[in-house]
Amino acid sequence: MGIINGHKVPEGKYPFMVALIDKQTQQVFCGGSILNAFTILTAAHCVVIGETNGIYPKDVQIMIGQTDRRIKSPENLFDMKSWTYHKDFVLENVPGGMDIAIAVLTRPIDFGKLNSDYVYGNLNIMDKANVPNGLILGIINGAKVPEGKYPFMAAFVVKGTHNAFCGGSVLNAITILTAAHCVITAESSSIYASDVQVQVGKVDRYLGTSETTFDVKSWTYRKNFSMNAFSDGSDVALAFLKRPIDFSKLKNVSKVCIPEPNIVPDGTDCIVMGWGLQKSGVSSSQPGALMETNVVLRTVHDCNQVDNFYNDKSLYCAGKSMVNGKLSNDACQGDSGGPLVCPIQDNKQSLVQFGIVSFGSGCGKVPGFYTKVSTFISWIKDTINNETTKIKKLVKKPKH
Repeated sequence: MGIINGHKVPEGKYPFMVALIDKQTQQVFCGGSILNAFTILTAAHCVVIGETNGIYPKDVQIMIGQTDRRIKSPENLFDMKSWTYHKDFVLENVPGGMDIAIAVLTRPIDFGKLNSDYVYGNLNIMDKANVPNGLILGIINGAKVPEGKYPFMAAFVVKGTHNAFCGGSVLNAITILTAAHCVITAESSSIYASDVQVQVGKVDRYLGTSETTFDVKSWTYRKNFSMNAFSDGSDVALAFLKRPIDFSKLKNVSKVCIPEPNIVPDGTDCIVMGWGLQKSGVSSSQPGALMETNVVLRTVHDCNQVDNFYNDKSLYCAGKSMVNGKLSNDACQGDSGGPLVCPIQDNKQSLVQFGIVSFGSGCGKVPGFYTKVSTFISWIKDTINNETTKIKKLVKKPKH
């Protein structure tokens, strides 16, 4: 089926559009759209008809970033790893619905290089009380961070790319604190711990070196966290590195301070930072430099106006009001898992991580929500202790 009485699309107008191409014939047999760096949304009948004609994932390429299917380049062509469609779809009953499928790529799309917009992070699939309008929450109205200002900041990137898909903070030499939904969303796109690296000590995500880049060994998250109920809280995870950070060698890297359960921020002024989008849903607005902005912790009353189902025992909400229609200071897509840091009463110069960027309804429109770190201190400590015990058991004692 083609477009009747249509007109040509200008280059770059619909940057989320893709073409499914039969490698053998080089014909476009279906279209699709980019959901994230690894995932394409398409129709179930494309998969079923394809396999009926002997076309399987290994026989298919995805072309992105081109309006002319005859113009191909290695950077714009991606091999397909797998595809799957809704189990209730029946080809003979197409009007019955369920005509939906997901295709997974063998390598990630590097949005920074291709300068392509994508639809991931704007999936309004449920009411805003349960699903954020940005599952992988840049900084709105932010400023560039000077080198070394926040030495605890970390970026999660897919190996082979510079895409910072989530932020985090350094807890100790082998542990990074981040958000549970970062882990779950990555794994749903076939991105596992072994596919991920953590960058530390650099404010420019393009300047990572072998000394500042660490492979992730494993990650874990709170088991009672649900992607269908962000408002319940528990959006917290830990990633463990394959090799330890040498703080003595990396001068711009240090551990973040986290609060004891009974410690609360002094006042309401806090800071959030990240490499995420600076405009909701537009990946070309993802900065190379780490950005920061000030946010104000809001009252429970204010937060309930945004999400009356939110759990104030495990979540903060913070942001600034819209002024004359201008976007408020906020976190956005790509900042998830990063720290919300605030001063404490005893030492105004010291910053403590009180929150983890979790979710929000759009970017800069209303206050965003942050996991309360203090609520999960016991889980964090227990999980780190368990990992440390595992490592000790793996280390052989020297023979005497």
